[in-house]
Amino acid sequence: MTKSEKVPSSLLFCAQLKKDIAKQLIQVQEEERKRISRTLHDSVTQDLLGLLVELRVLKYMDDAEEMNKRLQIAERNITNTIAKIKNLSVELRDSNLSNVGIKEALQLHFQWVKKHYGLTIHFQSNIAGNRFSNEIETVIFRICQEAIFNAYKYAGVREIFVELNRANDRIDLKIKDLGKGFNPVEEVMGTGLGITGMEERAAIIGAKLSIFSSIGNGTLVQMKVPLKERGPKS
Repeated sequence: MTKSEKVPSSLLFCAQLKKDIAKQLIQVQEEERKRISRTLHDSVTQDLLGLLVELRVLKYMDDAEEMNKRLQIAERNITNTIAKIKNLSVELRDSNLSNVGIKEALQLHFQWVKKHYGLTIHFQSNIAGNRFSNEIETVIFRICQEAIFNAYKYAGVREIFVELNRANDRIDLKIKDLGKGFNPVEEVMGTGLGITGMEERAAIIGAKLSIFSSIGNGTLVQMKVPLKERGPKS
């Protein structure tokens, strides 16, 4: 075998190795999210119990100045706990995915986003009870989650349009906003809106991720996913 014949094989090996590593990474990340979810629950419970004890102590205090100091500390602790829950819960909110599938999980997530952030998400999908591989459903959920968070945080929008449709042998995902827009090349190289992370996730399932945007013209995130169907949900 000549050297020129060995190069393509080595490149294919490296590409497959990179894909396998990325696949393992996302599995580890999902397990870590589950662990964090349990830890968060326990942590918040302990925080609240601590505050409860502190409030009970305050009932028996006579020193108004000391009481006021403790109340201010308790107020800060409550504010910090609320902020921690709000910031992390949106990242951890995918427990419905394994039970109901990608379409219903997204619908529930969009309702949660509306309730907590006032962001209206117009959702259209032709996927009914179909289930797909765990990897595909997880990647779709995470990329949609990331794109919506970016639009809310950076684009200054109150509405987002999401489409998730089956088209023969693939799944098409589109997330569109009419916000400020940005230069995709500059963002990949500079401030980082999670574009690289989304691209890496898409690569894990062999999907093609495209991002179309320009200053003042909104953003369209589009992903085409090769179909691996798991069958109807039980």
